[in-house]
Order: sequence, then C-alpha cells, then structure tokens
Amino acid sequence: MLRSVSGERIAEEVLKIFSHTNLSSTLKEMQKLNVLKQLFPSIEDNVGISQFGYHSEDVFDHLLKCVDKMDNIEEFIKIYLTDYSKQIFSHLNKLIQGDYKKFTFLKLAAFLHDIGKSETKVVDNNGRIKFYNHQNVGAEKIENICKNLRLSNKAKNYLVKMVEKHMRIPNLLSLEKITDRATYRLIREAGDELLDLILLC
Repeated sequence: MLRSVSGERIAEEVLKIFSHTNLSSTLKEMQKLNVLKQLFPSIEDNVGISQFGYHSEDVFDHLLKCVDKMDNIEEFIKIYLTDYSKQIFSHLNKLIQGDYKKFTFLKLAAFLHDIGKSETKVVDNNGRIKFYNHQNVGAEKIENICKNLRLSNKAKNYLVKMVEKHMRIPNLLSLEKITDRATYRLIREAGDELLDLILLC
C-alpha cells in the first residue's frame, strides 16, 4: 500500500502523527489498518511478548503506555518541575529535522525503544524473562527504519542513540553502589541527550 509513496512523504506524515497528542489511539488504528508493520518492520513481533517484573503488559502494550506517558510529560514538567520548565522546554523544542522538534523524535524513540525485544527474549534457569542486548539489536533496526524513511542524519543519530542508550540509567540505578566513575561515564556517553534519556526512563 505504501510502496508507491516516497520515503520523504511517508516520513513527513509519520512526524506529523508523532507531533500530536492522543498518539497511542492513533497507533492502534494504524495497527488495525496494517500500516504500522509497513512503517516499522518487526514492531508487531512484540505483540504477545511477555515481560518480567514490574511490566505486567506485553512489550507492544508497554510501548503504547510509554507513548501515553510522553503525551502527559509536558503537563508533568509544568506542574512538578516549574523552576526548570523553561530550560527543559527550550531543550525539547530544538529542531531536529525541518520544523520538527526534538520532543517529536523523543516520542518516536519512546515507541521504538524496545523494538529489539522480540528477537532477544530468553528465559533463564530461574524462569525469569531476559532480553539480553535488546538495546543494540533495536538500534540496528532503527538504522534501517531511518534509512527507509529517508530521515536526516541528525534525526537518525538521535533515534539510534536514544534506543542504544535507553538502558544506561536503569542499569546504573540497579547497582548496589553507584560510583562517581559510573555516573561520570553515563554523563559523558549521554552528552547533550542526558535529559532525553532521563525522560525516556
């Protein structure tokens, strides 16, 4: 259905969609119309992929929930981070591609950050579900998605970084002792996107 449409035109429509609120409802409709799997190959492979621990939903529903949280995060910032809201919104309103802001791409990253889980799921000897290296598998998939959508290098690099690094903060917080060295390493790796990774958590 989309083969006759240029990648640039498709990308424009995708970015318009991710620029608006009530995004998860739109994505569900796109799934029903078999559009999602054409735009984001393997994303629907995560339907029915169960998780362990605090994630009660499957991977796909978890991704939709992350999108919902992103929809509400602006209000959260205004209410709970009032003193820093100006700086935060200034950061999120930076343009990444054309007229599309960083926040649009952060929402796209939120939807795609666990796209690699379907290929990396294993169950350990204790019956716990693990997704070893899913962030790197996901980052490779993002490279291909960005290429197919003809996204700019700046947009591609941002999305790949968000997916590849999204476990860095949770992994740091899971340490028995958080050292200065580990913290500085995270800050160095995150660079200008430290805030973005925090919001993605």
